Amino acid sequence: MDKILFDLSGDVPRDIGIEISASPTSPRYRVYGKREIVLSAGAVCTPKLLLLSGVGPATDLQKLDIPVVKD
Repeated sequence: MDKILFDLSGDVPRDIGIEISASPTSPRYRVYGKREIVLSAGAVCTPKLLLLSGVGPATDLQKLDIPVVKD
C-alpha cells in the first residue's frame, strides 16, 4: 500500500480508497471502498502510511513536499 486516497470536497477529509503498487517502478493501482476503509498496517507502518498520505504535522509534511490533508 502506497497511500490513502481522500475525498476533500467536504469540511472533513474522508478516506475513500488506497493506492497500491508492487514496487516503486511498477504501475500504481487505485482501489476504492464503497462503505468504509479499515487501516491496519501495524504499529510502525500505520503512522508512516498516514504521513505519506498527508495526515500529520503540517510543518513536517511541507518540508518533505507532501500535500497536507489534515494537520
